[in-house]
Amino acid sequence: MLLPETDKAGASIEAERLRDTISSTQFPGGVSITISVGVATFPEDGQHATEVLARAEDAVKRAKISGRNCIAMSGELQAPTDIANTHGKKFPTLHGANRYGHRCSHRW
Repeated sequence: MLLPETDKAGASIEAERLRDTISSTQFPGGVSITISVGVATFPEDGQHATEVLARAEDAVKRAKISGRNCIAMSGELQAPTDIANTHGKKFPTLHGANRYGHRCSHRW
């Protein structure tokens, strides 16, 4: 999702609204789904669209590794523990609620 003229704090709020709306919606057949969201902004996370997109993709991978159904922010590192994803890259572990705890929004 692109949010023109939106800073990282505003993008985080919108991402959380989207995550909450989707996770609290009951779909036909009683199915519920969740999403993981990676947030990156221009120009803080890159000078070109491809750079910002790559940072957002890295952040969403971190959100999924943390337990899914949460938001990860591109940016400064706040978590000290490293774990490997399926491609062998190292990402810090998110601290806080995970596995649908909804509080795993951290900056990376």
